[in-house]
Amino acid sequence: MIDKALPVILRKPSPLLTGPFQSGITDPQWPVSPPEAEGIDQQRYAVERAGRINPQAFLTVVATDVSANSREALVEVFRRLNRFAQHEMRKPPSVSNLPVLQQVPTTYRVTVTIALGSKLFETAEGHDRYGLNGLRPRWLKPMPRVIGDSYDPINEMADLLVLVASDHPYVNTAIARSIAHGFVDKRLQVRRIEQGFSRPDKKEFLKFDDGIDNISNANGGELDRLVYVRTEDGEPDWCVNGSYLVWRKIRENLPIWETMSEKEQETAIGRSKSSGKPLSRKSTGPGGMTPLYPDPKDARDGSLASHIRKVQPRRSGLDLLGISDLDRRFLRRGYPFFHGLDETGKIQCGLLFLAFMRDLRKQFEWPVQMWQTNPDFPVPNTGPDTLYGKGILSNVTGGYYFCPPASPQGEDFVGSGLFVG
Repeated sequence: MIDKALPVILRKPSPLLTGPFQSGITDPQWPVSPPEAEGIDQQRYAVERAGRINPQAFLTVVATDVSANSREALVEVFRRLNRFAQHEMRKPPSVSNLPVLQQVPTTYRVTVTIALGSKLFETAEGHDRYGLNGLRPRWLKPMPRVIGDSYDPINEMADLLVLVASDHPYVNTAIARSIAHGFVDKRLQVRRIEQGFSRPDKKEFLKFDDGIDNISNANGGELDRLVYVRTEDGEPDWCVNGSYLVWRKIRENLPIWETMSEKEQETAIGRSKSSGKPLSRKSTGPGGMTPLYPDPKDARDGSLASHIRKVQPRRSGLDLLGISDLDRRFLRRGYPFFHGLDETGKIQCGLLFLAFMRDLRKQFEWPVQMWQTNPDFPVPNTGPDTLYGKGILSNVTGGYYFCPPASPQGEDFVGSGLFVG
């Protein structure tokens, strides 16, 4: 949609395959400033691109356990998985999935991101399988149950989560198949594979733009600041430049949603369906996409139970813990999914929700438990987030994970800092 509105078609940014961070978290990313070319709509670039991620077209989530019987065997599994990931991200596109005479793209922008689950450090029974529990990331634990869950997170925990993203679905399928069939390492035992896609207009099945006010580096580098662990965070040394990952598969109940009028849908979300702008009386930021709530208890700025007011009240000043509401934001990377019919004949569709953040407790658990699902926030009897309160959304699987920093040069691998010393 953007490229049609701009006289100049900009080349999509490429993944970052070198640097301190794993690929596929805050990249591919548009430059903060547009390239020097005539015809670029500067205002639209600022609203929709500047410093923002440009997610690939397809996502595959591979949840896998590890059957390595020793610490040394686990290192070998990590090495093989890292070599495989690096090979897939760096190899040139194949012509095998293209029609005859069609031009071969220079890249499918492949990223393979590896995340570790709490079960790798300590099982639900309290067993430290590989002697790593003393190095567990500070806030990594099993995901607690909340309003809207239709599953038990304890039963869904995986040792590793591998996120595969690219601009071609066959690429994702081939990578997921290699992991599932043991071509990478037979000790990787895949328990779930989920596949999602993106739309050019960024909308999902509710027909709203997911993450329209996502964080970006155009605002003083807040993307990197809010996503990656720093030395002062009290984490184990190996976690620096890593990121916490919250993964959820969120099912959307379209029969309920589609009985609601457009005005009711906008009230539930807190934004205009056509423009994406907030329903607040005043707004700020590029294109006016960021709401302003002078008083979080004032319903004149939209329903107090609307999604955007429950997940980010944007109060002025600091809270009782000395933290600004704006520092409790995180990076969203969501992909719609469509998985046909369930056993009752109902459509299965929704959003594969990925959220990356520097501090799991501050940036995710607090907003979810104290705001989104708290029926008495911001005032008594407000109710939970309307989308969950009315059964429009339900969480069907998910978990907490930690993405280690990128592997250094040489023989190291993603997660190698766990085994130093």
